[in-house]
Amino acid sequence: MTDRVLGEWGRMELDMLREIVNGCDPVRYLRHIGWDVFPWQEAVLSDDSTRICIDGARQGGKSTILSAVTCHHAKYYPNSLSVILAPTLMQAGEDMMKIKAFIARDKTYPKLTRSGAQEIATEKGARILVLTASDDAARGFSNPDIILFDEASRIQDDVFEAVRPMITDNPRAKIYEISTPNGKQGFFYKHFSSPSWSRYLVRAPWIAAEGMRGPELVPISEEEARETLRENLPPSGKAGEIKFFFSPRHYNEAEQRDALDGMHIRKYLQEYGCEFVDAEDQVFSQRLIEEMFASRGDSSLDEPEILPGEPYAEPDPEFMEDYLEYRRTV
Repeated sequence: MTDRVLGEWGRMELDMLREIVNGCDPVRYLRHIGWDVFPWQEAVLSDDSTRICIDGARQGGKSTILSAVTCHHAKYYPNSLSVILAPTLMQAGEDMMKIKAFIARDKTYPKLTRSGAQEIATEKGARILVLTASDDAARGFSNPDIILFDEASRIQDDVFEAVRPMITDNPRAKIYEISTPNGKQGFFYKHFSSPSWSRYLVRAPWIAAEGMRGPELVPISEEEARETLRENLPPSGKAGEIKFFFSPRHYNEAEQRDALDGMHIRKYLQEYGCEFVDAEDQVFSQRLIEEMFASRGDSSLDEPEILPGEPYAEPDPEFMEDYLEYRRTV
């Protein structure tokens, strides 16, 4: 009888210890409920930064981060608030379905007192909101612990600006931005170009190129991929560390060829190569535009060097006047 009682107490203590460890470590929690974790997901989930920006390929496992971060926090932090903002109603609905499927895997998850299309609430007072990203929606909550922008590159800048005041007085608030690129524009591109954010690149180990018979898929080394990334970012974005990973889900060459067959090379580079490509109808590249407006010392477009004896044409007076006015404002 005594051995049986001690055995029960031992199991209870072990369960309590396991819950404490799982509460402190989202990676251990995921493995405890039978969820495999990729190395890049483990790195993100173990990141203590409060500003995390993930440039990830399509179908690379971004939804695992979305579900794991919010569900783990709601389980172990009573009265907490996690908010996911998605660009469309359909995307928001998909996100909520993934979260509910995640919770269903955990047999010890707190009882849900609300399980709607936009909100999940637990008996411990924790809430998860999944909303369509809009200025009004972003203003509708206060003091969040976690804000997650899903497909952030497709969300308007004014939504992020509406969120900003809510995190000013809450230094513990953690922001995640997860997306494939959408050109060199918007807050997602700005933040991925900022060394003040913890940045992750999770791309396919391939690059699309124009061949003799049409688009071709070519393997790319990590060194080549890093160089492509450096060329993709403005000078300010090259400072600081960017955590680099090849996506484990994108090594299958046949699958990637099928993906490339259904899209333009530019689209493949964006969706799977995670490159911030210029818009197809853009006359000047974004890199050229950034150099044009760079400081005089950083710009490669300052007055050209004139070699001795080389003829030098006088500029048009009206153009020169406009140019000098521009230089005074830079």
